[in-house]
Amino acid sequence: MKAEDFPAFFEALHGYPPFPWQERLMLELHNEGTWPEVIALPTGAGKTSVLDLAVFHLALQASLPPQARTAPRRIFFVIDRRIVVDEAFHHACLISERLASATSGILFEVARALITLASEADAPPLHVAVMRGGLYRDNHWARSPLQPTIVVSTVDQVGSRLLFRGYGLGRGVTRPIHAALVGVDSLIILDEAHLSHPFVQTLESVRSLQHKEQAWLHLPLTWTRMTATPGSDAKVFREDDQDRRHPVLGRRLSLPKLSRLDLVATKAATAAMRSNERAALAQANRHVIAQRAAELAQSLAAGTNAEVTGIILNEVATAREVFETLRAATAETGGEAVLLIGRSRPWDRQALLHESGLWERIRNGRTRRTDAKGPLFVVATQCVEVGADIDFDALVTECAALDALRQRFGRLNRGAHHAMAHAWIIGARHQVAGTATPHFVYGSALAKTWDWMQAQAAQHPNDQHRSATVDFATASLQALLPEGDALTALLTPRAQAPLLLPAHLDLLSHTFPGLAAEPEPALYLHGPLTAPPDVNLVWRADLDPARPDSWAATVALLPPSSAECLAMPVYAVRAWLAARPADVPDIEGVGSEPEPVGDEVAQPRMVLRWDGPQGSVMAASADIRPGDTLIVPSSYGGADCYGWNPASVAEVEDLAEPAALAQRGCLHLRLHPQVWRSRNASLREAGIAPQAFVENLSAIIADHDAGEMELTEVFAEIANTLAGATRLPSWLAMLRTHLEKPRSWWHSPTFYPTENAEPEAFIATLKRRLRPLGLNAGTTEFADEDDSSSEGSTQTLSAHSAQVASLARGYAMALGLPAELVESIALAAAWHDLGKADPRFQRLLGSFAVLDGGEVSPDSTVLLAKSGADALHPDNVPGWAQGFRHESLSLALAAAAPAWPVAAAHRDLALHLIASHHGRARPFLPVVVDAATGPVSMTHQGLRFEATLPHHLEHAGSGVADRFWALSRQFGHYGLAWLETLLRLADQRASREPHGTEDGHE
Repeated sequence: MKAEDFPAFFEALHGYPPFPWQERLMLELHNEGTWPEVIALPTGAGKTSVLDLAVFHLALQASLPPQARTAPRRIFFVIDRRIVVDEAFHHACLISERLASATSGILFEVARALITLASEADAPPLHVAVMRGGLYRDNHWARSPLQPTIVVSTVDQVGSRLLFRGYGLGRGVTRPIHAALVGVDSLIILDEAHLSHPFVQTLESVRSLQHKEQAWLHLPLTWTRMTATPGSDAKVFREDDQDRRHPVLGRRLSLPKLSRLDLVATKAATAAMRSNERAALAQANRHVIAQRAAELAQSLAAGTNAEVTGIILNEVATAREVFETLRAATAETGGEAVLLIGRSRPWDRQALLHESGLWERIRNGRTRRTDAKGPLFVVATQCVEVGADIDFDALVTECAALDALRQRFGRLNRGAHHAMAHAWIIGARHQVAGTATPHFVYGSALAKTWDWMQAQAAQHPNDQHRSATVDFATASLQALLPEGDALTALLTPRAQAPLLLPAHLDLLSHTFPGLAAEPEPALYLHGPLTAPPDVNLVWRADLDPARPDSWAATVALLPPSSAECLAMPVYAVRAWLAARPADVPDIEGVGSEPEPVGDEVAQPRMVLRWDGPQGSVMAASADIRPGDTLIVPSSYGGADCYGWNPASVAEVEDLAEPAALAQRGCLHLRLHPQVWRSRNASLREAGIAPQAFVENLSAIIADHDAGEMELTEVFAEIANTLAGATRLPSWLAMLRTHLEKPRSWWHSPTFYPTENAEPEAFIATLKRRLRPLGLNAGTTEFADEDDSSSEGSTQTLSAHSAQVASLARGYAMALGLPAELVESIALAAAWHDLGKADPRFQRLLGSFAVLDGGEVSPDSTVLLAKSGADALHPDNVPGWAQGFRHESLSLALAAAAPAWPVAAAHRDLALHLIASHHGRARPFLPVVVDAATGPVSMTHQGLRFEATLPHHLEHAGSGVADRFWALSRQFGHYGLAWLETLLRLADQRASREPHGTEDGHE
């Protein structure tokens, strides 16, 4: 396989040859080994194909020694928009699927090369994931340090992980793993992101602080960014004349996109206005803009006979009003209106775009319809600016900064279907006048862009289109653009990140225990004048607002999935809970706390801050933290099938079952009337009478509670009802199919927590794991905690340790680490669970090593590392110390070892890896009050280990923290986290797949 094979690889993937720039960039990557700092290509040039290039580049280098390889294993495609349909994710899935199914040819060669890198017999050639906000223990993409992977994500999610503060990672014990997997052996492709400059600065700072890692690790963090406005970067990759002459790409770049300007009479706020007067004026201005946008869209669609007309607004609330206006108009005149906003739940987007067939009607390259009953109006926000491969026939847009407008016009006539396309740009007087207050997203660039467009339009007063226009075709616009500072003034303002100093990275890498004042990653991702990162909102219909004490137990019956989460800014959620208005753009890290408005509610509504069944707590709005996953009753309102709708008081549909099926392949059925009452709209659309269905369901539950109906009869009743549906959503169709399976296919039902004598509702779960539906397939991964000891199959301490050591050694060797480091990691892996020899821990595991006299066998071939199903509750173990950490005792036993198989220079590394293999000891071990005294001893691998309790290693002067900081200086912050990650992922894999033998061979 050679670089010249890339065109064949590309055509095998897509069915057509690459553009000239794609071939040229591949040869450059192969010859120079590194990515350009900036890829400055116009919209519509197929930039998402950089994923194809990254994967092929990695496959080309698969046979090279690790030290010679420059193509990273992990590819992060990062966007700063909540795009309507993540084309990058679907593109990555296509690559993965084609490689996995290849049996010959260039695709098979690439797949085989990638599998050799993964070093696992059952590994796919390419793993693909989408990361839109973490949920409790949802770490599916972070399973192996060797697996070639594409992760599609956002600046907040990738950036917070890089800075050891991964949003949504709970108590922080997995933060070092995520920091290592993002910060080492990774390529970050930063897509057209108008507000990404602070993140670029932080990436540069991180790279400059990785000098220790660069000296020994040779697995660098690299990145490139794609933008049409590259500034003065030294190394920029652009299209050339060959691209402009290309019969397909050249046409996309040159066909006219003529836009007229429309000024609407809005009013500016004055300094004398009160906050409620400002709010009323903002609403009035929004109404003026919305009405004019709807009028222009209808006129443009009729005048150009456009099949699909796009209307792009700067705020979600404005888009909502335009949508409602057009929906009412099309109901009378024919046609259809849809709303696309990034602030929506992934399952809702999946249903709206794909299950309804909408995507096939708006995508680039679609089959043009001749049977359309009227125009289709697609109302959207900034979410469609980047990564959405949509093709509008006509366009109406609010004025924005020039770079944002160029992205919006990239969706107009994207496939070059029309010889000429038409558009309107709306300028609101209060935003474009010379005295306008800078826009909260686009700053003064919005007004300056309007002035610049007016000047360009004035040069064409008598053109053939009878009104002044600006041509937004790439080729035409490029010739009009000013240079230097004049161009910069038209672009979205670039925030500046604070300089990341070594002391800051020291603070960030301190991940356990938590700091009293946590560093805020948002400063380094979006700059100091931005909103805090988002929280995840989940609506559940089975939560009783009158009984918040039961919420955690109720949610634990079916924990949340990211497919049902709506990501929202902290300030917007707080405002919504307090019944205050708040402007919400569809851009991460933008916005500010709204001013208080009169008539606020006296007591904001409460939420459940989800952190698993044991760690979840009720929280007031003031207690909400960035990255939280918040559960609220569906009766709170605040969203609909299109997304965020804070003014709505209608019950929000509960998506727990479809989300779990879509993401994890787990089929659940909650027999709870309120859950199905929230699905009135979906039932009605399927041709099922909602009220009759819920009444029948209530009767079924009552009969089952009274013992009058078997579970199979319950399922049959529901299946019969669903069988009469005219059009079922995919998840309900799958449910109907499996309701007809034998009772043995289902687990026994779990009843809801209730104060009544008789249970009111229950949940049933299918035993089989099914193929996930349409969204990213992920599993709730193995817990990185001591509860892992009671999951899976029984394993002896000797067998488990040998298997972990074998896996960790394999990881380290495959990554080209020096021999002495390989042996240090393997030794730490072999000794990491010594502390489980504590008699209390063995009793916790239900160990057969506990002899008749109450003593415990000291032999590691008899001692348990995992118990399987026989574990006890800690309350049933005499002398158990609350919070006992086996790794602390492992450290004490290892430190007193009579012989060390590795050089003294790496003894500290092995000890630290033992202490930190569950995420603690960074820099302190947890404080545990333990009354136990006396010796603990064991025999393992021919050595006798002995330590005395209490070991006092949790004390600040024990040397644990000093060792951590010394190793951080020696290996670098990311290098040390990387070494920890190799052991921890080996431990997790061995616990998931307990098929090793006593000597660790499979």
